[in-house]
Amino acid sequence: MEKLQTIVSSSPEVIYQIANLNELMGNSKAALRWYQILLTKLSGGSNTKGPTDPNILARMGTICARVTLHHKSMLLNILIG
Repeated sequence: MEKLQTIVSSSPEVIYQIANLNELMGNSKAALRWYQILLTKLSGGSNTKGPTDPNILARMGTICARVTLHHKSMLLNILIG
């Protein structure tokens, strides 16, 4: 999958599928990272307005809700920076 990521990671559709695959495989950290990349790409690379796609935000929220409190804290730290 890493080879796929480097070849076609500029397409929003592909980025979404990479995030979705990571989510399905239980790789929460990687899924959140790819969803964050997707949100950045959808906002034109500018994060000044913040993420706006409600479907992607909902998926990210679902991932966070599925993990334990310890992991949730760790994942939120990743999102916050």
